[in-house]
Amino acid sequence: MTDWYGIHWGELGGNDRLDGLIISSYIENRVANGRGVAVSGMGLGVSVTLPPDRQGNGVIVLGEPVDGAFIAAPDVPMLRCYNNQIPFVQGSKERTALEIVAPTGEKPLSISKDTVTVNGVLRGSAQTRGEALFSGDGERTSFAVAFAKPFSVKPVVLLSANQFARNRLAAVATTGFTVEFETAPEAGKDNVTIWWMAQE
Repeated sequence: MTDWYGIHWGELGGNDRLDGLIISSYIENRVANGRGVAVSGMGLGVSVTLPPDRQGNGVIVLGEPVDGAFIAAPDVPMLRCYNNQIPFVQGSKERTALEIVAPTGEKPLSISKDTVTVNGVLRGSAQTRGEALFSGDGERTSFAVAFAKPFSVKPVVLLSANQFARNRLAAVATTGFTVEFETAPEAGKDNVTIWWMAQE
């Protein structure tokens, strides 16, 4: 291993450790309140190029921050994917909410201390919504629907059915729910449809 003003070349052994830049304060009476690294007037503040084959991480923040591990001004992107059309994260101009912003300017999601605002289609999953098909036999009035996986607590379930007979939510468990019709649906192939949504 050869070292010349922070440029290293050679080969590392199996137990070797190499640090590039270490900045430490050894003041005993309090934490140093200056900046470890200050960058000003540069088109790009910090650039990190990781080794291939997922052998490294970009930035790791340890400890318990006073205000946050990463702090950014409001109304500017604070986290985004490089050169992509994926929405990014920023603080609102009013300094009251965290926003998800599309590159075209739309804000599909905004979260404040009091409100969650969704502008767009709120899509569920197989765990939270579904369509269950059953075949009636003219006698059966009770139909059980199983969740894709158990909830941690009994969820609130909303449902609708394609049958004219009145129905009710007879039972709810963490694994599924049961619907009962006042009169049995007539016999048929996949003629009973139950649409449902569940939320803890």
